[in-house]
Amino acid sequence: MNGRRLAAASATMLALTGCSAGSLIPGASPSPTPEVTYDSVTELRDAAVEDGYDCPDWRQTNVVKNAAQSGNCSSADVFSIYLSEEDAQQTIDGVKSLGTEVHVLTGGNWIINAPTAELSSLKEALGGTIVQYSGTVRLIHSACG
Repeated sequence: MNGRRLAAASATMLALTGCSAGSLIPGASPSPTPEVTYDSVTELRDAAVEDGYDCPDWRQTNVVKNAAQSGNCSSADVFSIYLSEEDAQQTIDGVKSLGTEVHVLTGGNWIINAPTAELSSLKEALGGTIVQYSGTVRLIHSACG
């Protein structure tokens, strides 16, 4: 296979897997896929709703610690956005310390805490990483392995 065909085949594989080119080069470290970020919690909510998430009673509450904005569609979920990925990580670390079972979808500068059954379809639509907390954190499903 010549160089152009190999490059085209590699680009097609990347498009299908959503992974970066760095992960296909032997001996090279994979480059992380950039996460989508949102400017407001309503923008995050709108993206979820656009992809089929049920949001019967939106309330922007802004009560989540470290979050720039937060809100919920029902008593079963919480949407939050952060000024930085570090702020989002602080919230994740705080949840880990609670010792209760929690499942979240996180990416870029946002976190969605929603029923477990909803997280897979949200991940498919929005990207990110599903993380489960039950005393200790376990990675359930990430964007690129």
